[in-house]
Amino acid sequence: MKTRLTVLAGTALLLLGACSKTPSTAHNPAAPGCLQYALGAVTLSGLASTERISAPDKGYREALILTLDTPICVSAKAGQEAEFPAQHDVSRLELLPKSDFTAAFSLAGQRVSAHGNLAPLSGDGAAAPLGLVLRSLKAEPGNATPPPEAN
Repeated sequence: MKTRLTVLAGTALLLLGACSKTPSTAHNPAAPGCLQYALGAVTLSGLASTERISAPDKGYREALILTLDTPICVSAKAGQEAEFPAQHDVSRLELLPKSDFTAAFSLAGQRVSAHGNLAPLSGDGAAAPLGLVLRSLKAEPGNATPPPEAN
């Protein structure tokens, strides 16, 4: 059992070394380091926008994109590298709302804080190689548009 834990710990260190950064934690997602798939939710900030995507053999669709303030890296999932590949210098990803698409898409054009789980492909993969399955999406303070001035 101790040998197995040592091997797992060594594998984790190798994966983190591939990103050349220290690990981040769920309590401090802004810490420099590589994130991991499905090991808990992460919170990322940036500018939300929509983009019309031509998906292979599926026509067009609207995608909700998050352009990150700071690029991230994501470690490959041990033993599942083909399905969960390492990603380096990711500066944009697709936001994948579980429900209430209208509310999520209404935040396009604003700075947002997105909280959720990383997914290796966003839907059909046409918008970005990485997705974030949303648990919550909130406009960041300072996004409010001032009311028009009365004449």
